[in-house]
Amino acid sequence: MRRAFWRARIGQTREFSEGRHDRLFDLRRVPDVPDFLDGGFLVRQGTRQPLALEDPAGLLVLHLTRLDEAGRIALTRLGPDLNEKWTSKMPFTDLRNRIEFPDRLLMYGLVQVTEKGVTGSQECIAALDLRDGRTQVWNVTLDRSIPAAELE
Repeated sequence: MRRAFWRARIGQTREFSEGRHDRLFDLRRVPDVPDFLDGGFLVRQGTRQPLALEDPAGLLVLHLTRLDEAGRIALTRLGPDLNEKWTSKMPFTDLRNRIEFPDRLLMYGLVQVTEKGVTGSQECIAALDLRDGRTQVWNVTLDRSIPAAELE
């Protein structure tokens, strides 16, 4: 499912026997903002609130790069006006946990790998710099670093 940003005005319906209800008016898509495949705001752990970034202000959208087995999890940083600052592709097919720091995220997840017709998974840890999207990844299963070129 592709998700996009929309703007709307909230108003009231006409009077019904059970009262008035909220209604969306003037619904229009926000221009120059990308669609996100199965996207949603990355929320602060333990809450349902989006993880608000500072210095500069912004939000993170967690989404997929593709729906098939070649698809990976990606994070896109949006500025206050919803313009895209950067997108960082993670190696993960399944994000399991993360630790939040003011300037970075430390994430743990699984990468699905198929070799000679056998599908398995490998554990990875990724450090994401929230200022510029640079990512460093360590494959725990193989005990080696994953170069940035392999993440593209």
